[in-house]
Amino acid sequence: MQMNRGLLKHLIFWLFYITAFWGAFEQAYNNPGHPIWSSTWNLPFPVPHHYVIGFIGMAVAYFLFTMEDWTLEQEIQDELEKFKEDIMQIIHPKGEESEEGLGGG
Repeated sequence: MQMNRGLLKHLIFWLFYITAFWGAFEQAYNNPGHPIWSSTWNLPFPVPHHYVIGFIGMAVAYFLFTMEDWTLEQEIQDELEKFKEDIMQIIHPKGEESEEGLGGG
């Protein structure tokens, strides 16, 4: 089975992205005062700290910018076309005349 290079790139990115987010969240959670919630804007409700918003924004942007990579329609069509060509080579090898095999005269 051949590994899709685009899928491999995405998997590597998400592995390191999740590791970085997990590390930042863990450090913030373990620090006194729990800086997961920001008091920068003094709003009456808790607001996630800027690193949480940054990580979420980066993930959304990455997904939006690479959305075309996630569609498999063209890849499936290419594979079906290749499969069709392989089948046609088996049915009508290039060394033979295709009219002789079909006409049967």
